[in-house]
Amino acid sequence: MTDEPEFRIGDVQSALGGARRRTSAAGALDATVFPTLAAFVEAAGFRDRLDALAGKSRETAVPEVQAALQVAVRLLPVLQNRYGG
Repeated sequence: MTDEPEFRIGDVQSALGGARRRTSAAGALDATVFPTLAAFVEAAGFRDRLDALAGKSRETAVPEVQAALQVAVRLLPVLQNRYGG
């Protein structure tokens, strides 16, 4: 996963917004565009990983990191419900 380009939330917004969506024929996230995100929302242990992420958000002392992790914990279930397996 180190060869992936830097992730920016604007990339998701532009790719999922408008008339052109980055999904496969099955309605899942396009793994060629968002490989890490697609793998995360389709993972069998999604809830366990989400709980671990929520735990990390409570443990961090950096407010910006804590806020970002909390947004991710709220956003990922929405993406999983819409595009996940």
